[in-house]
Order: sequence, then C-alpha cells, then structure tokens
Amino acid sequence: MSSIWKNKDFTLLISGQTVSTFGSGISSFAIPWLILEITGSALQMGFVIAAGLIPYLLLSLPAGVWADRYNRKHLMMLSNLGKLLLLLLIPLSTLFLKGISIELIYFVRIGMSFCDAIFDSSYGASLPNIVNKNQLKQANSAMQTGIAASTIIGPAIAGILLIKLGASLLLLIDCATYLLSIISLMMIKKDFSPKKSQKKNLMSKDIAEGILYVWKQPTVRTLTILAFFSNISNAAISIVLLYRLKVELNISPELIGIVLSGISVGALSASLLSTALGKKFNMKKIMYFSLFVQIIPPFLIILTKNPFVMASATVLMGSAGVLWNIYAESLRQSIIPNEMLGRAGASIKMVSSASIPMGSSAGGALGELFGTLVVFVLSGSIRFFNLLLAVKMNIEDIENAETPNKVNIEKDFKATPTLEGRSNNLK
Repeated sequence: MSSIWKNKDFTLLISGQTVSTFGSGISSFAIPWLILEITGSALQMGFVIAAGLIPYLLLSLPAGVWADRYNRKHLMMLSNLGKLLLLLLIPLSTLFLKGISIELIYFVRIGMSFCDAIFDSSYGASLPNIVNKNQLKQANSAMQTGIAASTIIGPAIAGILLIKLGASLLLLIDCATYLLSIISLMMIKKDFSPKKSQKKNLMSKDIAEGILYVWKQPTVRTLTILAFFSNISNAAISIVLLYRLKVELNISPELIGIVLSGISVGALSASLLSTALGKKFNMKKIMYFSLFVQIIPPFLIILTKNPFVMASATVLMGSAGVLWNIYAESLRQSIIPNEMLGRAGASIKMVSSASIPMGSSAGGALGELFGTLVVFVLSGSIRFFNLLLAVKMNIEDIENAETPNKVNIEKDFKATPTLEGRSNNLK
C-alpha cells in the first residue's frame, strides 16, 4: 500500500483542516470567555450553544442533498468563507464600534451553525474521493492526529494570548485559518463530487433516500445506533465530570486541568498508534476492543478519589473514543456509495448530533437529583450495552460489508414494516 503522504491532494486537505481546527480551538476558548465578559452568566453560555445546535440539525438533511447534487469542494469553500465573514464581525465591532452585544454573539453562532451543516455534509464525503479504499484507515488516522493535536494546542495558545490581545481580537487568528483552509481547498486538483445525475428528484425524496439507505444497510445502521447511544453517554459524563472533580472532591484547579487534558492526550496517542494496530489486528477486533475499553472510565472515575487515577481514566476515554471513530468512519466511507455519501452522512450526523443535548440534559438532571454516581453508572451501563449490541449485530469488516441495491423510495417505504408497525405498537 502506497503512503498517503505521497498524495498531494490529501496533504492539502489535511493541512487545511488541521489549521482550521487549530483556529476553532482558539475560538472555542475565546467565545465562551466573551460571553462571560458580556453577561457574567453561565446560563447564557448554554443558551448560545443551544442556539447554534438547532440550525445545524434543521439544515443537516438538506445540506446532505446539496452535497450529493453540487460541487462538494465549492460548498466547503463557500461555507468556510461564510464562517470567516461572520466571525470577523466580532473583532470589527470591538475595533470600530467599541463594544460587542450578546445579540451579535447569537447572530454569529447561529450563522456559523448553518455554514457548519453545509461544510460537514460535503467534508464527510470528500476523503473517499481523494484516497484509495485501502488507505481510508491510514487517512482517517492522520486526520484524527491533526484534529487531536490542534485541539490541545489551540486552547493552550489562546490562554497565553488572551491577556495581550483580548478575547475578541483572538478570533482574528481563527479568521486567518479559515482563509488558509479555503486556499488549500482551491489547490486540490482532484474532484470529489459525485457524478451528475440527469434525473432530479424533489428535495424530500432525496432526503428520504439518504435516511432509508442508512436504515437498510446493516453495518451502517449498526454504527449509527452505536454512535447515538455513545454520544448520550459521552455528553452525560462531560456535564458531571467537572462537578465531581471540583465540588464533590474539591480537587485543585491544576490537578483538574491534568485530569481533563487526559482526553486530548489519549485521543492524540490513539490516532498515532491506530495505523500500527491496524497492521496487527483486523478492523472488527479493534472496534470491539475500543468498545470494551470505553466501559472502564466511568466506573474508574466514580470508584477513586485519586486525580491521577482519574487522569488515566480520561486517557482511556479519549484513546478508545478516537480509535472507534477512526475505524467506524473508515468502514462507513468504504460502504456508502459516492452518490449517497452526502445524504447518508448527513442522516448519520443528525442522529449523532441530536443525541448530545439529550445526554447533556439527562446527565445534568440526574446529577442534580441523585448525584454524579448515578450518571457515571448509567453511562458505563450504556457503553456495556453498546458492546453487546455490536457483538449481536456483528459489525462487518470493510472487505465483507455489502452495499444495498439502489434505494427505491416508493417500493422500499411500502415494504418497510417498521414504519407502520411501530406506530401501531404505540397505540
């Protein structure tokens, strides 16, 4: 197998996205800081995050259709340009209007969410068109390494520069990284758009094809269900972990930082090791192993008061999560046909994204009512259920996974008993 690093288009894609993720890491630090400066309210910070999630969910499915109809590279470039211009409004307001309103933050967040939905649908379909099928695991591993490194470095640099520049002007760095990402996409020669179909369907029909494809393909359906439950567990843990460390155990801020950084350290380590693991073990074994390891951290965190043991738990959490993401994404990309990548990917993304607020709200409510012990035990139990579900549904390797025949909406919806059967069961 030839090295992906000899592929110029891939190096341009990973360079642009790594730089862009670095910039996003800075913004993820600067924008919450700005919200607290303006309002002094953690509740407002939650509202801004929620306000950004709703447009993403609403636009995800139409964006998937556009990714399968139009030039994916152009959609990605336009999305990044939109995010650049929206984000630029904040530092410009600081420089020329002498102040930033919370309304402007909401406007920028909502607008960027629309752009993210369009970008993600096209980006998820790009990699299988740039590298060969047998290079997908190596390529996804490299992409995850860049993301993990940028996620660590971005907020760290933001913290250092905050005192000198201020939170608002920090966003100029993210604007610059979006520009670099656009340039890198312009330089990619290979076309990663689907072949144009002469037949144009209604938007609703194309959306239905994507949803039905995900449901009909056994391995893709299983991966989507596992992602749904996994995100519920992850979101619940993220809500109560800091509370356990700070309030229940009264651990110092320095040690809390070490515990929380374990997730990023684990993610980076796993992304670096995943290619070597792939040479020794088959995909199915690695995916089952990562699901098994994910069960351990919630119980380890609740059973110990030692911050260093907790840090080892978060390292396990980050490494197992990224390992799963690399192989699950590679498997999905190898199965889903190019002309369906946008719609099917958007359907999967919508399901997985919708599960995050469900987990966050459930984790917060249960933690408030019953304490963090209940949340961690339930999260660990969900992960155990995921492992059992994966074994029962028998995840297939790339070489053995089958792609269903072309979806026929009229025929397949009438032939699918679950749609009507479930409604009858609810009566």
